[in-house]
Amino acid sequence: MCSNNRPWAWCLDKPCTIDKNNPEAAHCACDVVKDLGAYVIVTSNYTPQTCTTGVISSATVQQIDQATESLKQAKVLPPFPIQVLNK
Repeated sequence: MCSNNRPWAWCLDKPCTIDKNNPEAAHCACDVVKDLGAYVIVTSNYTPQTCTTGVISSATVQQIDQATESLKQAKVLPPFPIQVLNK
């Protein structure tokens, strides 16, 4: 979780196109936002630069909680364990 005014990308429900040269990458038409409160970055390797470098797709803590509750109610995706790196 990061709590600064760094811009981040809000990509939920935005159109994305898979890169023809690299099917593991996509180009998405995201909104760039900031100053919405604490936001979450998903990474497997937290470093001090995680919250300060680059523009990354993210969501506020409140948005993550809302999405999580929605998925729980939908019962479409099975839950999987996650590890919180910087509590």
